Amino acid sequence: MRNLRIINVVLLMAFVGSVVTGVANAASLVAWGQGKIPDGNDFVGIAAGYNHSLALRSGGSLVAWGDNGDGQCDVPAGTDFETVAAGGWHSAVLKSDGSLDAWGYNTYGQCNVPPGTDFTAIAAGWWHSVALKSDGSVTAWGRDNYDQNDAPAGTDFTAIAAGANHNLALKSDGSLQAWGNNDYNQCDVPEGNDYQLITAGTHHNLAVESDGSLIAWGYNDYNQCDVPDGNDFQAIAAGYEHSVALKSNGSLIAWGRNNYGQCEVPNGNDFVTVTAGQWHSLAIRTDGTIVAWGYSYFGQCNVPSDSNFESVAVGDYHSQGIKSDGSLVAWGRNNHGQCDVPAGTDFTATAAGGWHSVALKANGSLTAWGQNDCNQCDVPDGNDFLTIAAGYEHSLALKSDNSLVAWGPNDFNQCNVPAGTNFTAVAAGYEHSLALKSDGSLTAWGRNNYKQCEVPAGTDFEAIAAGDYHNLAIKSDGSLEAWGRNNWGQCDVPNGTDFVTIAAGYQHSVALKADGSLVAWGSNNDGQCDVPAGTNVLAIAAGYNYNVAVVHLIPGDFDANRHVNLVDFTTFASRWMEAGCDYSNNWCGQTDLDKLGTVDIIDLRILTQHWLEGPE
Repeated sequence: MRNLRIINVVLLMAFVGSVVTGVANAASLVAWGQGKIPDGNDFVGIAAGYNHSLALRSGGSLVAWGDNGDGQCDVPAGTDFETVAAGGWHSAVLKSDGSLDAWGYNTYGQCNVPPGTDFTAIAAGWWHSVALKSDGSVTAWGRDNYDQNDAPAGTDFTAIAAGANHNLALKSDGSLQAWGNNDYNQCDVPEGNDYQLITAGTHHNLAVESDGSLIAWGYNDYNQCDVPDGNDFQAIAAGYEHSVALKSNGSLIAWGRNNYGQCEVPNGNDFVTVTAGQWHSLAIRTDGTIVAWGYSYFGQCNVPSDSNFESVAVGDYHSQGIKSDGSLVAWGRNNHGQCDVPAGTDFTATAAGGWHSVALKANGSLTAWGQNDCNQCDVPDGNDFLTIAAGYEHSLALKSDNSLVAWGPNDFNQCNVPAGTNFTAVAAGYEHSLALKSDGSLTAWGRNNYKQCEVPAGTDFEAIAAGDYHNLAIKSDGSLEAWGRNNWGQCDVPNGTDFVTIAAGYQHSVALKADGSLVAWGSNNDGQCDVPAGTNVLAIAAGYNYNVAVVHLIPGDFDANRHVNLVDFTTFASRWMEAGCDYSNNWCGQTDLDKLGTVDIIDLRILTQHWLEGPE
């Protein structure tokens, strides 16, 4: 047990996240939490809420991701769903039998769906819901502070849309009707009876006319109603203060507020549908995959597909890793150049702060990049550094003589490192610092507003991690200890004596067990505590509200579900029979299990044995 945990001496856990080094074998990455677009190419429907997203698969099942603070991502089981709608903090769905279901925030009864099996469409506002019936009538429920539930009479409606506190409906004669909040004239619908498509944003609306042109009205402070010219629009979506449209050639265009990149649409002309949330948007491609952009989708969970990573570090909204050749790669938000990694193949460790990054080179020197308004990238000279840690705006390093150095802002004395040459590990929180001493004791300094610097007594600590305002430590018996802010239970450590690695995020914590499995606790608003199944995790890192792990690739695990099963067996057998070994497609390395340069019956036997011995 002690030998397994000794690697944590060189694991550097940073505030906004943590950095993991020392993985013996190159491996692939997996991520979960905020911004993780689901895998797959079988999506047929999407919906975007305030900060969460829903997707409908071709088999009728649902998947959700993003903010889950009110359970809006806790989708019901089943394969009988036909249409999805995402409100402010709740979700709704139309089932194949014509009935409705809803879940999430329900203070105003917006999830108390009406009974019946005669519904044909569903829409969700911030705190209310709307449905269209098969007889052409409309019904609404939930919050009614702007009379948004006072649906108009009639049975001639063919489509509905819901804004924050208003609704829009399309009639069979091509005219429009709106009701609810009209503070920005969003209910003053344009005249005419040649409308074919409608959508409602927070306080503005869009419609497509019969000639394929666009019209918009309502709140326009960010020009979200200044529609582009043209008559080739076939789908529309309206967000909080931005608008998106799909053209007949399959390309996208967006306009309005762009504070989070929500108007920076992806390239391509293979899109088939689009939806818009508060400050983010989603689209489905012709191959059934999903792409997302804007707020909370900076790509920090969209890990590279390479399988040669040896370490990983995560920051506020960006991630980076070191490959087996010593080079760096980074992904995620890049507003301050924190993902513009330096060239070279001599990097041995990396740490990610709020908006900056730090790396250790093989010669013992340091380099840093990204935001530098507080001198957080002005690394100290020298080539005697052993380990590094990055907080929100400050950084720490452990030198070869076991002394410490720190740089960056010092508002709370987080850079006033203690004297001495008896330190073995460092960690950096938001505005505090933590160190492990050679005698197994702890010391901390910097901001102490949640008592995060009041370290527990004892000399039996072996590893440390620092989150925003809380800390974690592993003891020599393999148990955990935590202290500091505990508003989300991030310090309520699980029982057990088999923990080997720890990571601390903003308000959540993650631990790796000796058997390679994961456990997480604390805030789960973005699914950051919904750890993936499996026992093949080698290392972990925790970001603001997401995580990244280095996972061991199992030979023959073609569907990458961390199990060798009958599906993988079938895939391998098929490839073996068809091609033997095709180096041009670069799969021989995974199927040549005996490493003899050919794919033959011996490899088939090996894979069969893996499958027979595996969990499935």
